[in-house]
Amino acid sequence: MRHPTAHPATRSWPRARLALAVALLSAAPLAHAVMLGDAQAQAVLGRPLHLHIALRSDDGGAIDAGCLKVQLDSGDSQVPASQLHIALRALGDGTQELSVDTTRALLEPFAVLTVKLACGYQIARTYTLLVNPQTPERAPQSGQSAPLVVLPQAAQAPSPQQPDATVAREQEQAQQQARARAAARRRLEQLRRERIARERRAALERRLRAQRALRLAHARHVA
Repeated sequence: MRHPTAHPATRSWPRARLALAVALLSAAPLAHAVMLGDAQAQAVLGRPLHLHIALRSDDGGAIDAGCLKVQLDSGDSQVPASQLHIALRALGDGTQELSVDTTRALLEPFAVLTVKLACGYQIARTYTLLVNPQTPERAPQSGQSAPLVVLPQAAQAPSPQQPDATVAREQEQAQQQARARAAARRRLEQLRRERIARERRAALERRLRAQRALRLAHARHVA
């Protein structure tokens, strides 16, 4: 008994699909790797933020400033772009430096900076900054007054010692710093838990997509 032979167009279909897949892969742009260094920041409560990050691409090429997207959150609020000064300059050894400065003072005990690169790089990094409280400073000494002439008078009982205003002010500032650190630690822990939850959701979504793709491929193979 002679079995029917497959039509030539049917036999060439897998080869056509393979050729199409190779063409699409060759036409897709390759993503370049970029190293985002650690943040060197001057973050002090009540003062503007000054921050520097080193960038370097794997091919040694310069990164266009238009490929950068920077977002700064102070506490739970996003800092408007109009209050950010962003600059990118070359350091001369194939490395570039990203500078982020704010025009207004930081008023929250922590800040979160997100740096994203597009234009084929497709990389992002989040920096969590703990804003340091200001160092307490003593009040400036006032100028010396003219000497007083002390007249002899009857002995009086010594008056009780008055509390030092400077010490009281330093104690109050220390308490404020402790409260700010505690609030920052609580917020950082909350951010850590939210990040772990997002990563778990993303992993679950990737696993579900992979399962759907396998089921779809199996259904096509059976058909």
